[in-house]
Amino acid sequence: MDANAANLFHQRESWIPVQLALHAERASLIEELKVYVALKMLCSGKIKANSRLIKPLREHIGIKCRKTFKKHLNKLIALNWIGHNESSNYIFIRSYNRICSQLEIPDKTYVWFETDSFRNFREFVFASIVCCKINHIKYAKQRNRRGNRLVPQYRVNGTNPSLPSTVFDYNGLSVHYISELIGKSLSRCSELRQAAHRAGFLITKQKYQKIDVFPKSRYIKDYLKEKYPTKHHRLKCRAIKNGENKGRIAILEQLENEIIPLIRFRKK
Repeated sequence: MDANAANLFHQRESWIPVQLALHAERASLIEELKVYVALKMLCSGKIKANSRLIKPLREHIGIKCRKTFKKHLNKLIALNWIGHNESSNYIFIRSYNRICSQLEIPDKTYVWFETDSFRNFREFVFASIVCCKINHIKYAKQRNRRGNRLVPQYRVNGTNPSLPSTVFDYNGLSVHYISELIGKSLSRCSELRQAAHRAGFLITKQKYQKIDVFPKSRYIKDYLKEKYPTKHHRLKCRAIKNGENKGRIAILEQLENEIIPLIRFRKK
């Protein structure tokens, strides 16, 4: 943590409800959530709207324009995440518990957050949602180890989220599932996953399995489209350089990426 942040914030660490992060993601309230969390960590519960601490706060969280900060502040007041006494000009920051109760969302699982992560807050919110699901998968596997089955809602098989997918020896989520979970496009989810990896909130690894071997041919991609019409876009051709199939082409199917959480969670 830099010295300015250490001197600025009343609270340097916080535990944020994961379901509140998910609500903000789905409702496109990421910037409002960032301002709300920053205000909570800035003071003990109330602060003057014109406090001298507001300017360094918005600079630390990456909001350069005063009008932009005021817009987010007004939105938070409208949402009743914070209160504002116009006569005294005090801002009152609501508790996580009160907001979750107001939104009728559970607040049983919390993710650990520190002030240095404001610089990558967008990626942090995404990672907290995805990594929480990864932990659910891990626990579901442990509970169902005898039958080697997963709880269906945690995984996706093709385009049908009601079906459990193949159980792999690693934990991951398909981009299709993440898209349905947070309400963003496939391409945006892929971008956020890579950004969260670069920010150090999770590790993502591509996974493949060999499904076939063919002789080398210039027409192999056309053949794959015909033989595997529903998943040819997930197939990769790789030349085999050693072994009995040397000189032939291995057909690899891209599986859902492995995701390894690098952030901490706790139960209420």
